[in-house]
Amino acid sequence: MSRSIGQTMQLALAAILLIGSLNAAEPAPNPAPNEPPVHVTGTVPIRDFFRPPFINLPLVNRAGTWLIARFDTEDDHTGAMFLNLLAGKQQTIRGRDDRDIDELFWLDDRHVLMNQSHEKLYADGLFVTDLEDFSSAYAIERKSAVSVISVPIKARLKPIIWMSQDAYQEGFDRGAVQLDASLSVDRQDDHGGARQMHQVEHANKFIERTGTEATIIKSFPNLPKSQTLSFLADRNGELAFATAMIAGVESLYFLQDEKWVQSPLNMDHYDLVAAGDTDGEIIVVGPRQENKPRALLRVDTTSGNVTGTLFQDELYDAFVQRIFRHPVTQKIIGIQLYRKTLETVWFDQDHIDLQKQLNKLFPGKAVSIIGTDVEEKRIVMAVFSDRQPVEYSLLDLTKNELRRIASSAPWVPIEQMQPMQSLRYKTRDGFKVEGYLTLPKGTTKENPAPLVVLLHGGPWARDIWEWNGEVQFLASRGYAVFQPNYRGSTGYSWSFPTGDDWEFKKMHNDVTDGVKQLLKTGLVDEKRIAIMGASFGGYLALCGATYEPELYRCAITEAGVFDWSLMMKTARRNQYESVRYQIYQRNLTGSNQPETGFDAISPLKHIDQVKIPVLIAHGKDDNVVDMEQSQQLAKELTRYNVPHKVLLKKGEGHGFSRLDNKVEYYTAVEAFLAENLLKR
Repeated sequence: MSRSIGQTMQLALAAILLIGSLNAAEPAPNPAPNEPPVHVTGTVPIRDFFRPPFINLPLVNRAGTWLIARFDTEDDHTGAMFLNLLAGKQQTIRGRDDRDIDELFWLDDRHVLMNQSHEKLYADGLFVTDLEDFSSAYAIERKSAVSVISVPIKARLKPIIWMSQDAYQEGFDRGAVQLDASLSVDRQDDHGGARQMHQVEHANKFIERTGTEATIIKSFPNLPKSQTLSFLADRNGELAFATAMIAGVESLYFLQDEKWVQSPLNMDHYDLVAAGDTDGEIIVVGPRQENKPRALLRVDTTSGNVTGTLFQDELYDAFVQRIFRHPVTQKIIGIQLYRKTLETVWFDQDHIDLQKQLNKLFPGKAVSIIGTDVEEKRIVMAVFSDRQPVEYSLLDLTKNELRRIASSAPWVPIEQMQPMQSLRYKTRDGFKVEGYLTLPKGTTKENPAPLVVLLHGGPWARDIWEWNGEVQFLASRGYAVFQPNYRGSTGYSWSFPTGDDWEFKKMHNDVTDGVKQLLKTGLVDEKRIAIMGASFGGYLALCGATYEPELYRCAITEAGVFDWSLMMKTARRNQYESVRYQIYQRNLTGSNQPETGFDAISPLKHIDQVKIPVLIAHGKDDNVVDMEQSQQLAKELTRYNVPHKVLLKKGEGHGFSRLDNKVEYYTAVEAFLAENLLKR
């Protein structure tokens, strides 16, 4: 009797375990580009906490013969690495000039689709590389803002993309289109094969088509008058679903007979996650239930009816990061989601057993499968902890071998990193929420550390147990770091009253409550506390400085929102490019209400209460939160003689992306904290 895949996996893993954990952790030579040296002693430079990942999200092809990944080119750019798993040879490609390769997708077993950007802000195009001829990379799209929707299983050289801003039609939303990835947008190029056949078959028409038009083989119908939010392919990679918004109300559509049909499903209560296992089925995060986290449900889009429950956690709403499908049947076999950390839940016994064995190989760490070949014989894994950045390994079941690929941050000295602990605290209205605390070396109740309250953005995001460069940077400089999640943080909405996702002042109160309860541990110095955040976290940081002037000694904001009436005006100006105005209009004001009441949630209107120094940072090309927010904050602080420093950087968007600007910003943060917190 032949062994199942699960049995093969278990036998191979058992063999590896018998060899010993040392061999498993330090296997064959590293196949990635040469890793930079690790700093063993002394203070870790700021740069090393914020560099782009040395290698990121390696993916194996269906044949299990090649592995691709993005990698850091060491000059603040990202390129593409290609590793031949059979021959052990590698090749790297990087963009020219100020260009980065942002995403990689397997088309078929020898063709790779690459998404490239310019100056870390602007779309530069989609390119295809043939692994049998690396010198032949060619563009199939240029300059438009695009996202890859899918690679159809039955037509792998015909990817489907969403062209959200067409560079050849004044930036209008072109919608979903299908491209011929065997054709170059540059007419004079001739790479043979399918391209030459296409030119012969459509010779006259092709001569008249230039730019992206030369590669578009199908344009999908436009959605009814609305603003598109997303497109989604079915389990086979064929375009099947879309979401759009009108007046702040989200609607779901399914593609039927080349027309978009609106589903009766009320999207006010559901969040779209993925396509299901059958035609017309989707997976969604379901509506709130009394005293239960939101579940992952199966829904029929035609009727809008729930047909089953895929998964429901005991503590967290289903915040799904990824869906795993069987490589042959395409049925869902697992999900990767956020609980305390990023975890994987499997639905078949083979993979449940596999995960248990992998966890044994890496005790005390989070282990995730991120890809396999079609036979599941070569498995790519990501392993991390609170002290270890993500490290990638390849489990080769044909050789019973576990090979290390590379660390995402090999320059980080793990032995100098500090552990992160989770803790739960109670809000003033009686709800429990989770936060994370990282203490610097040498912290005791007799020697309490100065504290930085570090706030995530969103607010619909969350902090988890993981290696975090910003946290470890602050801890390395002697600060305790508290990361409080709060109502609105993803995963917790089920435990708070309906509507609290938009109660910004309550979120501020949650942060305050968490800090005050942390002070009771005696591990942090109550007289030396800073509050810091970016985007919505920057908003909460200024709220702390404004409404809790006796609690904090200084505040740091990056790309923050401080005046919600100003935010509404900016969103209104851009309402034809973004749905943000519709969402704010519906949830912050109500469609029939005047724009009043913003003063109560806008700390900029209460700057007279701020008594502590503030560091302000913002990108001048931010199209999410206008730089005017930070400029107005600086103006008001000057008016009230509040000490402040300002860092505005040209060429940066919502958050700093260039390494030199990150280093400049965190150098300013280090000096600002030292000036305001190190003295007792």
